[in-house]
Amino acid sequence: MKRRLLFDLFILSLLLSAVLAGAILYFSMKDYALKTANVDAQRITNMVAENISDGITEHQRAVRLLAGEEAILKAIRAPNAQSLEKANGLLAHFGKIFEADVCYLMDKNGKTLASSNWNEPNNFVNKYYGFRPYFKEGMEGRPFIYMAVGVTSNKPGIYYSYPIKDAEGGPPNGVVVIKDSVNGLKKMMSRNEKGYMLLTGPHGVIFVTKGCAQNNILHFKLDLSNMRTRQLA
Repeated sequence: MKRRLLFDLFILSLLLSAVLAGAILYFSMKDYALKTANVDAQRITNMVAENISDGITEHQRAVRLLAGEEAILKAIRAPNAQSLEKANGLLAHFGKIFEADVCYLMDKNGKTLASSNWNEPNNFVNKYYGFRPYFKEGMEGRPFIYMAVGVTSNKPGIYYSYPIKDAEGGPPNGVVVIKDSVNGLKKMMSRNEKGYMLLTGPHGVIFVTKGCAQNNILHFKLDLSNMRTRQLA
């Protein structure tokens, strides 16, 4: 009877040891898998961030170059039919090269003088965007990047603006803008990688998503105050 009890206790101890070893192995593998997933996620995030940064730098250089073009300067100095036609052509050329949604020129009052989409039904010509932060910052002499939904197009995009100056150190006479679509960002986020990815703006707005159902709509990640809502307009 005692031998039987000892044998049963031995078997029970073996089972408990096996269960304990299995649990240790499971949690070790789980911990390893989580660490590996975190490392992979960080690697992918860094890679996408670098690609996005390179794209932003390219567009910043483009809008700075555009602001110094003679056709743009002439259109700001003397906005007549001839100068605006040349400005429209140049803006369309830049838009094609950089695959931008639209490029446009605004005077110091925020009125659009010329635009790459001048010959389209919903063109930007004679529209006023003086309330936009990218215009206000440009008129303060500062280049600016702004993520928002277009007032006229109703399409999300990234706005790159640059002040136009006739003389070094003088006040800006206007602002030139390149609006890039979010399609390039989506491609960068979708290159041979699985899973979900979100690109958020400084106000907690999810601007671009990968792996989610609604890719083309701005999502609010947080409840925003009235002040922040106005800042996003």
